[in-house]
Amino acid sequence: MTQARTRSAFKIEKLPLKPICSPEEAREKFQNRYLDKSHVTLRLTESTHIVTPQGKTKILFLKNVLPTKVVTMSWETLQKFRFKPAKNSRRAALQGSTGGELLLGWLDMARRSMGTFPGLTTETRTQWATFRELWLLLWMIQYLYNKFLPKYSAKQQQKAGSARETAADYLLRTAGIEVMGSSDGRKLTSKDDIAEELRRWEKKLPDAFAQFFVMQLAQSNPEYLAKLIQQADDEARGLKYYNRLGLKDGNVMMGYTVPGTMFSTITVNQTALFRAHEDGNNLTGALSCLAAFGSFSGGELCFPRFGVSCPMEPGDLLIGDTNRELHGNLGPLTGSRISVVAYMRDALARRENDVSPMC
Repeated sequence: MTQARTRSAFKIEKLPLKPICSPEEAREKFQNRYLDKSHVTLRLTESTHIVTPQGKTKILFLKNVLPTKVVTMSWETLQKFRFKPAKNSRRAALQGSTGGELLLGWLDMARRSMGTFPGLTTETRTQWATFRELWLLLWMIQYLYNKFLPKYSAKQQQKAGSARETAADYLLRTAGIEVMGSSDGRKLTSKDDIAEELRRWEKKLPDAFAQFFVMQLAQSNPEYLAKLIQQADDEARGLKYYNRLGLKDGNVMMGYTVPGTMFSTITVNQTALFRAHEDGNNLTGALSCLAAFGSFSGGELCFPRFGVSCPMEPGDLLIGDTNRELHGNLGPLTGSRISVVAYMRDALARRENDVSPMC
């Protein structure tokens, strides 16, 4: 594996850059096409902050910013994942590519006759233990985002806050409640009626709801409940937990973001080449984070509207406006490369808690 390089004094060059064309012209020229070196006028080799003439962040390229230990552990974790063939991807920009892909975390999923519901992807469920090991990397990425782009991070966290799952929604997703008595003595069997009653309890009868929540948690996840009780006892004795349960441990994700981050969804790509595309499903106005691991050559990420390419190496982090800017890989790509892209889905951040999430 290519190792992260030895650190020196960390400096970031801020570079105002005028786009070479409008977004509409860029889509006409580059959309769903492979990019090459002819589309590059500036290849970033040091930490650089690309902004528009108006001062808006487009690319923050941080060289060798991830700790070596995190790089090593992340690479070991990423090699454990089982990938789907990239050539069969639903994403048009990836179809026909070599390598593999994996989608982890939350999506807004369609459900027959009932609109859309937040749901964990199948890969998240079937590869939970490996996904959980990846959280160390995601926490580090979140920390660096906060550190180097605090204003952007604060705005994005505020928007992502609307994606937090309520305790009622957590029960609806995990407890499998099929029958429930209402406060007026009715027997509820409809999922919609149960959802409405649970949300009413949470708001109007918090004590009764808390007791019901603990009872359900004891049945569905007794090990996790035991940890919560132990933590409460420890804190009552004056011990301080820097990473509270629910943010760090347990087999639950209570919220539509990875605990401790503002990322709802993580795309993992294995030695795959993307054609030029925009990440249109990402949170409006938010930035995405990308890191690459392994031993490889090629695959630089290119932003053709600015003529910029970023030669990602293990230890580097890119934070970019991939939602509004076309981007794709430069081929050829050789060796073994696994990239991790962390972001917030727009549909999840815009959700109102009026529909129960599906498991």
